[in-house]
Amino acid sequence: MTITLYELAGREGLRFSPPCIRVVLALKRKGLAFERVPMPFTGIGAIGDGGFKTVPVLEDGGVWLRDSQDIVEHLEEAYPDAPTLFGGEGGGPLGAFVRAWGLSTLSPQLMRMVAGDVYASVVDVDRDYFRKTREARLSAPFDRVAADREDRVEPFRASLAPLRQRLEAAPYLGGDAPLDADHAVAGILLWAFRTSPWARANLLAEDDPVRAWALGFDALA
Repeated sequence: MTITLYELAGREGLRFSPPCIRVVLALKRKGLAFERVPMPFTGIGAIGDGGFKTVPVLEDGGVWLRDSQDIVEHLEEAYPDAPTLFGGEGGGPLGAFVRAWGLSTLSPQLMRMVAGDVYASVVDVDRDYFRKTREARLSAPFDRVAADREDRVEPFRASLAPLRQRLEAAPYLGGDAPLDADHAVAGILLWAFRTSPWARANLLAEDDPVRAWALGFDALA
């Protein structure tokens, strides 16, 4: 049966959505063949029966799933003989926790530094939508929000201390092999690295183990 993933895409096919990256990494970790369908923000309503408002959306043999957490849980259950995403019973909740930590701690910091770069990365049909919704969320125009981003780098690096400490002890959060928890937070960093040349050059020090770990997933997703 064919697995189809509908995922957000920007200019020149750029994939930059953290939850979509999480699902792509999960599918590849499982070794599953799948079709990737790029979608603009403003095209999501055309997926399936028209009831979807966000991506990723996964269709697996007639089963439709939304939300990256639901999708990775489905993949782990439906394909138990493929490499594990969770590494045991607690891996699903761990991935959900790490995702929540990333969304509440990392994403808001990054958005204030790279929102304008992300705006430059979206396709033309999405530009008005993205500017309106994100500037409203930030309560300021993109250029004003990013004006102090150089000053935000060190606080951001400091907020990664728990992740950095873990990666100094093991190559992945779960030990010797990547788990969904790795995918969930690496996708957030790749969102910044892929859309913002400034972030790729300045966000993390060259010798930061977090940088090497995140970029190790870049070619896979």
